[in-house]
Amino acid sequence: MAEVVLDRVRKVYPGNVEAVREVSLRIGDGEFVVLVGASGCGKSTTLRMVAGLEDITGGTISIGDRVVNDVHPKDRDIAMVFQNYALYPHMSVYKNMAFALQLRKIPKAEIDRRVREAAEILGITPFLDRKPKALSGGQRQRVAVGRCIVREPKAFLFDEPLSNLDAKLRVTTRAELKALHMRLKTTTIYVTHDQEEAMTLGDRVVIMANGIIQQAASPFDVYQRPANRFVGAFIGTPPMNLIEGTIELVGGEPSFIEQASRGDRPGQRLRVAPEHAPALRPYAGQPVTLGLRPQSFKQAAFGEALRQAQSEGRDLRIHVRVVEPLGEDMDVTCATDHHNLVLRISAHQHLPAGETTTMRVDMARAHYFEPGEFGRNIVASFEQERAGAGDPLADAAHP
Repeated sequence: MAEVVLDRVRKVYPGNVEAVREVSLRIGDGEFVVLVGASGCGKSTTLRMVAGLEDITGGTISIGDRVVNDVHPKDRDIAMVFQNYALYPHMSVYKNMAFALQLRKIPKAEIDRRVREAAEILGITPFLDRKPKALSGGQRQRVAVGRCIVREPKAFLFDEPLSNLDAKLRVTTRAELKALHMRLKTTTIYVTHDQEEAMTLGDRVVIMANGIIQQAASPFDVYQRPANRFVGAFIGTPPMNLIEGTIELVGGEPSFIEQASRGDRPGQRLRVAPEHAPALRPYAGQPVTLGLRPQSFKQAAFGEALRQAQSEGRDLRIHVRVVEPLGEDMDVTCATDHHNLVLRISAHQHLPAGETTTMRVDMARAHYFEPGEFGRNIVASFEQERAGAGDPLADAAHP
């Protein structure tokens, strides 16, 4: 096992195409880090540079106490699992797992011990004499992982290893991968485009866009305290609702006023939660984007409680368009007069399509972003500045 450090790593392809822009990241010894983002964000290129399959244009990559910029892939002491598994079709499972060790002239007895031990861990001992074509997709994936385990490398690299599996098998296999990491404690870098996969697997999640790390933090932090609007919208299912508007001071306290797309209908007002007020007072009169998770809504009470809630600026009037039952919960596609929303609420609430109703908003869970696709999280930035900056390699986040 070893620490992996990327320091201002860049990758520029011919034609001045910058795929990775000065990525800095420290991956601790035994840590499971997931790189996630949309296609073309630079995550796979970053992984391939760590593996030595891509030359780097600038910066340094260290594995353990050695800079590996010019070290051949086979000498980096890492093991990689590819999307297509890359198994030898003419070899048995046993021989697929043993092949790399044979090339390294490992004694036969040691090879046999490692292969059988890995097979036992992965539950593939009954398949050692089979060839890959006789295995299911999940079993082939286990063989590819087993081929890595037997090498006892300093780090595992996974390049979207579950993308060829069906939805049900993906869920069970990722649980197996997480259990495997807890057992082996090997430094792991995992690439995926699936944010749910990233959140369930990683000790830390690294969200990338345009070749830049947008945020690197625990799954809890990237969900509860997204660094910017892009991260807030990317992480979470269904995606975060984004409402354009302005901060105004009402009685000396900040409120969010929804931006009106039609002049005949004014935007609604939501009062900022008291704990967010210090961060937002300096933004009075300025445009911001309000981010509300679909899980932050519930149907408002009626009568006096409703009138009181409205006076406090905690409710939104919405028109229900589509209701999608999900068992215990349901997704509700709806709209204010100016913005479309998706809510995830209890299926026990009565909310038929076509109805206009009032939904209470948990403003303590609200996020506020500066303008633009990558506008920073105002409250999270305010709290971070008060607390002081952390290690830029461990907690890389770029504007």
